[in-house]
Amino acid sequence: MQGGAPTISVVIPAYERAPTIATTLDSLLRQTHQAWKAIVVDDGSRDETAAVVREYAERDGRFQLHRQPNSGVSAARNAGIALATEPWLFFLDADDWIAPTAFATLAAAVEANPGVDASWGGYIRVDEHGRETRERRPAHDEDLFPVFARMCAFAIHTCLIRTEVIRGAGGFDETLVTCEDWDLWQRLARGGTRFVAVPEYIAYYVMRSGSASANGARMLEDGLRVIARGHGEDPRVVGSGPHDA
Repeated sequence: MQGGAPTISVVIPAYERAPTIATTLDSLLRQTHQAWKAIVVDDGSRDETAAVVREYAERDGRFQLHRQPNSGVSAARNAGIALATEPWLFFLDADDWIAPTAFATLAAAVEANPGVDASWGGYIRVDEHGRETRERRPAHDEDLFPVFARMCAFAIHTCLIRTEVIRGAGGFDETLVTCEDWDLWQRLARGGTRFVAVPEYIAYYVMRSGSASANGARMLEDGLRVIARGHGEDPRVVGSGPHDA
């Protein structure tokens, strides 16, 4: 515990990310807010991903490696959620990274707003040539559901959220190959989860050819499923009805 500040479980799904995961883990070591523990879920990698993570775990006991047969990113994150021990959760993919002040900024926001369940910030896209673009942030109100009914308001690794809220929602939908984070945030916002935004851009998202998010057809298919849920009844959310946005 860091002076009473939120303690964080970081869940990192990783499938054959030996070339990139060190950058991800180094960004955790650089955090000014040090009250975190990281669970890396190796989702059936055949490369040296697990070996890289073991080296970090040997140097710093806050890193934990969990290995499982390849089951997809949602199943890997759900495994990490089950292993989380801290009251706050943060999701980080094994080819992205966060700014050194990310945790401090998000933790300060939830400390300053005791009634909220989550805090979130902006992110920067990085292409394969290293060029950076600040992603436009949507206009938002205290109720983010109207935003999530039509689009994903923020990247997965910009949000700090209460662990009990994620578990209460049942985690990620393992039938979705893409858009699984959008689906989760939409479901949470619809169920009354309280979010607070911070103005800072705190995360870096790498645009990588061959990734699931680069598969336009699959993104379209999964995205339409999420939008349909947002504009109709969602049996996973108590009391949900059609949305008129």
